[in-house]
Amino acid sequence: MKQGVTVAAMLVLATLGLATAHARDGDDYSRKEVGKMIGRAEEKCDEFKKLTEKELTQSILEGTRIADNINREVQKLDDAIDRLKKKFDRDDKLKETRDEAADVLGAAKAVERALEDVKRGSNIWEEWKPLKKEIETLAEAYELSKKK
Repeated sequence: MKQGVTVAAMLVLATLGLATAHARDGDDYSRKEVGKMIGRAEEKCDEFKKLTEKELTQSILEGTRIADNINREVQKLDDAIDRLKKKFDRDDKLKETRDEAADVLGAAKAVERALEDVKRGSNIWEEWKPLKKEIETLAEAYELSKKK
């Protein structure tokens, strides 16, 4: 009798595991979870863009090529996130939006390179951290990062 209950319990757990695995579009993240990540990245990028424009306008970098480059790279990141969101909203599968996610990651790397001319610890860098973390989580969801 105990063996029958144990086997039945194992079958139920196995079935639940398969149902959970089937509900996920990727290996570790559901489509819904990735959609929320994209939404958070979009919000954080909008906040970052506003703060960056304000901080650069009020700094000694105003009107310089450095400020122009930073603003241009932040705009490219914002555009890349918007493209990812639009395609994600249209497509059913994560893999269909992997290229757009890779574009976001590439744009984020370009922003970080552009920020090298801004003092670490500044408001810009502090606002960059949560956006960068969200993009890194997206990269992980799309299996674009080499996290160990």
